[in-house]
Amino acid sequence: MNLRQARAIFRLGTQVSMGELSGIFRNLVKKYHPDKVQDYPEWAHQRMTEINEAYELLARKITESVPQNHRQSQPKAESDDAIYDNGPLSRVTPFGSDVSGVFYPAFNTFLDGLGLYYQYGLENPAYRQEGVRRFRYREAMRLIISGRDTLIEYKSRFGHPVVDAASRYARLTVADIDLGTVPVSMDPRYYKYDKRMMKARKAFDESVKVIFFPEFIPNHLRSRYSSGLYSCYSEFIFYLTVFDKGERQKLGILQTARYDALITLIQLRNAELLVF
Repeated sequence: MNLRQARAIFRLGTQVSMGELSGIFRNLVKKYHPDKVQDYPEWAHQRMTEINEAYELLARKITESVPQNHRQSQPKAESDDAIYDNGPLSRVTPFGSDVSGVFYPAFNTFLDGLGLYYQYGLENPAYRQEGVRRFRYREAMRLIISGRDTLIEYKSRFGHPVVDAASRYARLTVADIDLGTVPVSMDPRYYKYDKRMMKARKAFDESVKVIFFPEFIPNHLRSRYSSGLYSCYSEFIFYLTVFDKGERQKLGILQTARYDALITLIQLRNAELLVF
């Protein structure tokens, strides 16, 4: 699939923000997911495959693009390589040394803790009480929470979009860690959806490792896990379309918010506004 085909599926012009793309994607999932089109499951599955591929391509294009104000302003003919608008991020300016001098120590403390968390496989709650891992978990959470709390403090002090984005991602990460393992219901009404959510959460964690800690992932698996970041988003969104209230809705909201927060950090990094 090329960029023109992906734009056609989403009915887009040459410019779109990540927020607009995600909104269109959510509506397409609601309309074409196989569980919503039960009379034509094969067609629906094929359609969702195309939608996921188009979303992955367009989302990657947006997150890799540099905001317009970081480039020389000059007209450019439309092509498959047209630069996509990052929306509000295109108006973000780098922060000064007074902010970066205190922001990065806090952000790196959070990442140090997160690295320790993933290094010992602590995204699996069953490991958190096992021997050495129990102590590593305490150490990792001490760093993660310290970094999160300091970032939240700096968010109110500086009000810079980069600090806001980092504090939001840190806060949502701690919320997901605290959630632990979500039980898979044996009730047939919920079982398959809970299993898919569990698989999507795992895929998200693997993608986070590739982004922040690629040394934890074998080279031949990195591209697979990177693409998994975009693929699992459809599961988060569909979970929300199935469960519109209760604890499952809260789980869907949390995972979708984590995804959005991570995408923002990637966009900031690609715009050379954030280093990690």
